[in-house]
Amino acid sequence: MRPPTAAALRSVEVSASSHCPRECRLRAVVEADRLIGLEAEEGAAPCPRCLDSARALEERRLSTPLRPRAARRLRDASHDLVPIPWSESLDRLARAFAQVGRGERRLVWIHAADRPRLSAAYAFRVGALAGDVVHLHHETDTQALALLAGDLVPRPMRLDAAAGLDGRVVAWGIDPLRSPAIFRRPLMRGEGSLVLVVDPRRSSSARRAGSHLALRPGTDGALALGLAAGLAERAGRNDARLAGWSTARAAEICRMDRSVLDAAVATLAGGRATLLVGAGLLGSGDPRHALEALVVLAETAGLRLLSPRRLRPPARDVPAPDPRGSVEEVSSGRLKDFLASTDPATDVVIVEGGDPLESWGGGPLLEGYLRRARFVVVLAAHRSPVCQHADLVLPVVSFLEHGDLEARHWGRVHRWGQAALPPAGESYSRQRIWAAVARRLQWPGQWLSASLEQLAEQMTTIVDPAAPVAVPTAAPIYRETGEGPLATPRLHRALPLHLVLCTDPEDGSGVAPGTRRVLLATEDARLRGIEEGDQVVVYNERGKVEGRAVIDPDQPCGVVVLAWWERGVVGDAPAVLLDPAVGRGPCLVEVDAPARKGEPSRTTP
Repeated sequence: MRPPTAAALRSVEVSASSHCPRECRLRAVVEADRLIGLEAEEGAAPCPRCLDSARALEERRLSTPLRPRAARRLRDASHDLVPIPWSESLDRLARAFAQVGRGERRLVWIHAADRPRLSAAYAFRVGALAGDVVHLHHETDTQALALLAGDLVPRPMRLDAAAGLDGRVVAWGIDPLRSPAIFRRPLMRGEGSLVLVVDPRRSSSARRAGSHLALRPGTDGALALGLAAGLAERAGRNDARLAGWSTARAAEICRMDRSVLDAAVATLAGGRATLLVGAGLLGSGDPRHALEALVVLAETAGLRLLSPRRLRPPARDVPAPDPRGSVEEVSSGRLKDFLASTDPATDVVIVEGGDPLESWGGGPLLEGYLRRARFVVVLAAHRSPVCQHADLVLPVVSFLEHGDLEARHWGRVHRWGQAALPPAGESYSRQRIWAAVARRLQWPGQWLSASLEQLAEQMTTIVDPAAPVAVPTAAPIYRETGEGPLATPRLHRALPLHLVLCTDPEDGSGVAPGTRRVLLATEDARLRGIEEGDQVVVYNERGKVEGRAVIDPDQPCGVVVLAWWERGVVGDAPAVLLDPAVGRGPCLVEVDAPARKGEPSRTTP
């Protein structure tokens, strides 16, 4: 095969993968109708999730509708899927929606994407027209943090030439040196100086910062209030919102030395600085109150608080008809409660935006629910485990094959991605699928006929950059949620390590590809007899994950770090260890190494 010539190549700006954690600004390099490769912004490579999504499209692309070979799918076993025509697929889907409309079935819509897309607005419209519907959605960084910040900090972040990221920078729950370029580049150019990083793990930014506060996961609110109390005391101010708080109390809760917190107070009092708040705040287990505490800290220390621009779910921004039935919103953090209180025997389930069995905590519970559900429809661009539980698999266009408007974590909220390739095989866009269903059911056509450009006009929300920051007047609440040592001392003795999930640990580059990295502190590894490269098991009562030990002498004790996802790794994802009731909140685990050859067996789950 002759290599492509420069004249034959074209570069198209496309949307990132729906599970992209880094907000890659992707360009697809194509020749004719063939993908040559993906490129990111200057100075950065596409993230592993975007590269893996493109690879999955090459290896496991869905190009025609599928159904089980048997008349009905097997409830407790995998089954073969065979092709069927689109006309039959849409007829079956319309019949299921008609049953929902008659009150015979309930519609459960599972949207598993990490990043909100404009095309997802159609799901809310269809749900409003169908009848009783439950929307199960992921508590993503973009949605959760933006909604949290919306009430408290209704100010869009503006990082441009006029208002750059310069001076002293405090990073809280974010690794700016491995974050979007809008943060990374100014720091790499020396326009800003990282004076303090707050993170349970020893991130790349923490290694380069002047000071690192390795707090116990889940104690962000306590640390913020303790630092604010220390600053108020240093300035001789009496703040009723900080009554009962001190650096000593925060040090005890956060499992840190008080002198370290006193030094951090001196750093914060050293002049104006910018406070960057990232998605790590979701690990607090109570992020709303933690954010309130950070707003008080920013006010007390005179920090410029940078927060995501306010985003709202499409249902609140896109005009839609009056619902024909009840509409219930359920986040993936409440998955356990939802599954415990529902009877799947009457549920029509739509799964789109990704595979929740791979990315959500409580995957085994959800798998059991899907097996017992009445009718399961999966909209996907490539095969994944959830397809084995489907009565109907509908191939949809991928992120490379259609234009869409995506929301971003930071800076500009909206960015258009164009279609770089034609749809593969017989794959349809979501709009085309729901419009066909609407015609079969004689729904009002105007609600599903709008183009993405028209939807974009309806969804755009303008926020005044000069809007004042709303500072809490009442004392912020701190409560330990999830599996903190104070709340669950007995469990903490059995499972003494805190699990920290991150996008991509930079450590362990020597581990072979396709191997999950398990980052441990030197002392934690020594106490368990674990050596570099050992095969280890990370477990709790909800599940277990296997990987290779990477011993990091700089990592704080009491923390084990895993990546949410690693390329080429098979087996359960770390999300199985999380408690669905608290989402990304504090999670306790233990790490063990199976016996080496010739050694007695050690305790394993």
